[in-house]
Amino acid sequence: MADQDDMTLYTVDFEFQDILGAELGEDPNDFVTAVRFKSHTEQEEPGAHVELVGKGKLSLFHFGLAMDAEFPLRVVMDATSSILAMSEMLFSWEEGAHPFDKFEEIFKEEPIFNQDVCFVEQLEVLPAHRGRGIGRDALISIARRFYNSCGLLVLKAYPMQHDVNVQRQVDEWAKAMRYEELEQDLERAQYQLFSWYQKMGLSNPFDVEYFMALPGDLAQLPKVGMDTP
Repeated sequence: MADQDDMTLYTVDFEFQDILGAELGEDPNDFVTAVRFKSHTEQEEPGAHVELVGKGKLSLFHFGLAMDAEFPLRVVMDATSSILAMSEMLFSWEEGAHPFDKFEEIFKEEPIFNQDVCFVEQLEVLPAHRGRGIGRDALISIARRFYNSCGLLVLKAYPMQHDVNVQRQVDEWAKAMRYEELEQDLERAQYQLFSWYQKMGLSNPFDVEYFMALPGDLAQLPKVGMDTP
């Protein structure tokens, strides 16, 4: 991505792990891939300084693999507390229901054929690099890179400065993020964040902090730096 003012180039790097030799179906995490990603300034020449500008986390739910392995889908969502909280809010778990039943009316014009889900749990950009479209372009990059890996992209839109776990952090990243300088009124902070995601075309039809979109819709958006005039 290139900033229109100084033409700084940015990259996003994705990383995940797997345990070799483990039997499939012993743990809910067998059907969840936790992917960490970081954004940096690009190394334009050998020896150039590369700066960390943002990071985040997403989880891929392999519902198709779980169904083939006859592993209960609801148990898959018990992999972590954050995943469980999201799934209880958005998915249908009543007896006889399909987990995607709530989405049928929302996406009736474009049915969801791939039942794997991409859940973006965290997306942060350091203060010096905000306002350059890095977060927006990172989401577009996620949609493009995982285009065929999931049929639905869900994003948690909650102000990080109001997250209890974040408030307890005392590491270098927390200091660099300067959470105390962000909007401290929760209602205003949520309004700002919700407006940002809505401008990207994501929606929260259940009127909660979880936004969603079809990956194909986000993948076709132009990036701020490289694809727009």
